[in-house]
Amino acid sequence: MAAIFSYHLSENLKKYLDNIDLVRKRILLTPLSPQKEIRLRWNSTLERIKWSLSLSDVDVSKNEIDKILSLTNINKTSDLAKEVIGQRKAFNYLKEYWSINSQPMSFNTIKSLYQLACEPTLGKMPKLTQISEAELNQLITYLQDSHEHPVIQAAIAQIEFIRISPIEKGSGKISRLLNYLFLYKWGYDCRDLLVIDEYFRRDLVTFEKARQTVEENKNLTIWLEYFAYGINHQLQKALEIISSPTWGTNIPKMEKLNNRQKEILLCLENPDQKITNRDVQKMFTTSQITASRDLTKLVKFGLLFSHGKGRSVYYIKA
Repeated sequence: MAAIFSYHLSENLKKYLDNIDLVRKRILLTPLSPQKEIRLRWNSTLERIKWSLSLSDVDVSKNEIDKILSLTNINKTSDLAKEVIGQRKAFNYLKEYWSINSQPMSFNTIKSLYQLACEPTLGKMPKLTQISEAELNQLITYLQDSHEHPVIQAAIAQIEFIRISPIEKGSGKISRLLNYLFLYKWGYDCRDLLVIDEYFRRDLVTFEKARQTVEENKNLTIWLEYFAYGINHQLQKALEIISSPTWGTNIPKMEKLNNRQKEILLCLENPDQKITNRDVQKMFTTSQITASRDLTKLVKFGLLFSHGKGRSVYYIKA
């Protein structure tokens, strides 16, 4: 089945896109203390994981997600923990590799997202059919060559991946990560505060109707209007949150960074610098367990990225 890229820039769509650009600008220009911004980003991480997994019929609360991502005695090998940790790794990948990145995506990008978000519970990505692979390559080529508004690119990436459904399980999850990829790529993640999956999940009937219009009309316009309205709605919500003096009363408590953890961040001010667990042990004359706890906490809050496995793991500043 041929890909559907036809749409027209309706008055509603133009209005939503203009509003998105205005709200995005206000979010980017709103002054925030470092501590508040860390807390805001952490809260949006919990929200993103919660709503994305909810769309995959995985029911988990923000408090449960917080515990799974923390150094607690919770079972990290349970399916729920794998889902949460996989989703977290996928968002970290998008932030680290695709924030303001003009490089073209490829099929390997999709494989990376699957390996992070789906493989822990679904197994290795199955081989695609020739038809699915051809349609997927057509979609990737179109998105690389297009000059549409980033929100339109994100919406097309999501709906076309869903329509193609190149893998039996996990297509919905990957499609939603792809929309975030294009938003990160052009700076529309808005300081990591956008949580679009909440909008989809709170009204699944409208979500499904908007999806169905694409096949019924062979046209993307209604889906694009729905998607752009949702982005605008969620950004308005983010702006209200960061502008509220009472924000933070109903979110999981986030521990403050201790002096050692702050010093680790200072050591990584140079973007080419990296640090290991052994480095932290030597710097602060502390144990391997304490160093691991510090580094894990900084990764948890999105302040560091980890690379490698086992003894070769090292950390860089986010």
